[in-house]
Amino acid sequence: MTRLLLIEDNLPDRIRYRRMLSLAPESYELVEVGTTTDGLAALDTSIDGVLLDHDLPDIAGLEVLKIIRDRSDPPVVVMLTGEEDANVCIEALKAGAADYLMKRRIDEDILHRSIRGGARARQVGTRGT
Repeated sequence: MTRLLLIEDNLPDRIRYRRMLSLAPESYELVEVGTTTDGLAALDTSIDGVLLDHDLPDIAGLEVLKIIRDRSDPPVVVMLTGEEDANVCIEALKAGAADYLMKRRIDEDILHRSIRGGARARQVGTRGT
């Protein structure tokens, strides 16, 4: 079972992603937090992937992404945003996000494919080192 960390301060969005993941063909164990501080603490447990909101109240999502990517064995990170800003998307991908998804365009299939694609890329990268 894939263990995912969802760092999202908006409760309706967390509920929406939880429902989407429950409909995916793969089983996920979801750890949900509403703050960056709680999210970074949760990374000390075994996490396979992170769904990371771009607009967080305590630390900006791009900064959190950089903190996560600096870990010795970072999990796959999928950025989630309500903004349509190509520059932020490019920054996130350059900083190591596996994908960048627009919140209003996400459905269960898109979310699942993004997580799986990031996990496959991570496995290929690990084997290549």
